[in-house]
Amino acid sequence: MKKSIKLTALLCIIVSLVLLAASCSIVNTDGDERPVDPESDPRYDLIFFDDFNIFNPNVWVTDTGPRRGGYWHSDQVFVEDGNLTIRTSYENGEFGSAYYTGCVSTDLLSGIPYGRYEIRFKTEHAPGYWSAIWLMQNGLGSNGNGARDGAEIDLMEIYGDDMYQHRIHIDSYGESNGYTIINNNLKDVWHKLVMEWTESRITFYMDDVKTWEVTDDYWISRVNEGTFVISCEINGEIVDGVPDPSKNAWIGVGNITGNGTDFSQDMLIDYVKVYRINEQA
Repeated sequence: MKKSIKLTALLCIIVSLVLLAASCSIVNTDGDERPVDPESDPRYDLIFFDDFNIFNPNVWVTDTGPRRGGYWHSDQVFVEDGNLTIRTSYENGEFGSAYYTGCVSTDLLSGIPYGRYEIRFKTEHAPGYWSAIWLMQNGLGSNGNGARDGAEIDLMEIYGDDMYQHRIHIDSYGESNGYTIINNNLKDVWHKLVMEWTESRITFYMDDVKTWEVTDDYWISRVNEGTFVISCEINGEIVDGVPDPSKNAWIGVGNITGNGTDFSQDMLIDYVKVYRINEQA
């Protein structure tokens, strides 16, 4: 691929717990419905493309500081071999000996009301941390109007060797709706994640297979003032200002301390593409 940058466990229990608001969810994993090819459909206009030949600080912002059971740090985010890399490891770093990982975000997509988000990624996995690709919209804290005035939309969160979820949080995290998928070929393999978001639906695809669709107006955001985020998260809690990875805050994720201190794993992003969708075109 030519590199360029253009701006233009408890598995069963967890699965059952996250099947909320099923009336507005349609699930299809038999491969009979696939996304359109945006390159040949006039309704799709490519407005953002980064395939990470370099790390562009004018596009992506890194975070540094305490986060759950460890630290986000800019040193854990870099471009290597044409891929954005977020490394999770035990380091003697800026904040002392601890587990470190990373986060990148961009506000350049803010204000685009609807669109198709396409990300090609590969991730490793070990107990105690997870990978996430998500939209944090400014209106999440507005309560009483569902997702219409803003939400956190988790395009993907990988919680285990063979499990990931799509999820929508609304009303200051007072409600959420999502679906969990078991995939035995999840880690150490390249995957293509797609979310298509229009005024009438939000549809998720993994490797060109539809995995979840939301059609209930209550769960469909009408705004996109916010941030697009790619991150890794370390299980745990901040206690008196210091991350404590021994706190098993997220059931089913596991405890990262069991990996020891000789521990390093990567989440890789090959590219991010975002298309504006004009359904009337």
